[in-house]
Amino acid sequence: MDDLTARPLLDSVVVSTTGEIERRRERFSACSLVAWQVGALGDKVELNVFADDVRSAFHIRRADIQFTKFHPEDFFVTCSNQSDRDAILRQPRLATASGRVFLFRPWDESLHGVQVRYRYRARLCIEGVPMHGRIDETMTKVIGRKCAIHYVEEYSRRGNYNRTYDLWMWTDEPRAIPRGGSFSITAANEERYKKPLSPASLKTIADLVEKGGCKTIRLKTLKKKAAIAPL
Repeated sequence: MDDLTARPLLDSVVVSTTGEIERRRERFSACSLVAWQVGALGDKVELNVFADDVRSAFHIRRADIQFTKFHPEDFFVTCSNQSDRDAILRQPRLATASGRVFLFRPWDESLHGVQVRYRYRARLCIEGVPMHGRIDETMTKVIGRKCAIHYVEEYSRRGNYNRTYDLWMWTDEPRAIPRGGSFSITAANEERYKKPLSPASLKTIADLVEKGGCKTIRLKTLKKKAAIAPL
């Protein structure tokens, strides 16, 4: 068994924005807020008690508001109607008759995050992925956790050119782009069996361009060895 103590302490992951992510961002930005209790000397208030306090204070129907536990704030609140969220934020401090005090603030995507810019954009030409596996979800795993797809070339998306699957991606760590490797698709309805391809069957060829055009390198894979050659 692998030694779990050898797990990395920290890691970084990059994901590409999808339609579903964007829809959730827009919904939460318009209708959600975070809340936390202040001045509590003992245990934190229970979720159902907090929910009752909010619904009673702002006259919101049970079906029109959702409460969940959250971190590092105490609660994440989503209203069905933006007007209800706005009403809460007009009184961002709630003091109940029983002495409980809560603060509210709007949720936005910068909460607990830092805006960064990725320095490198790379064009990848990926060989060896079987035709039925040529979808964004597959390619996201192929390029690795520290890279994010920018867009897929239209001829690859349509299947008009199938020698390689070509896409553009962003990364801040060019060395994280794999030069090649193995690729497996699990068999349908099987939990343990995997159908592997040859380790040499998956190759990536990347034209890597640093912002400003200062550096360009090509990554290419030979049969069982990888080489880097400057253009």
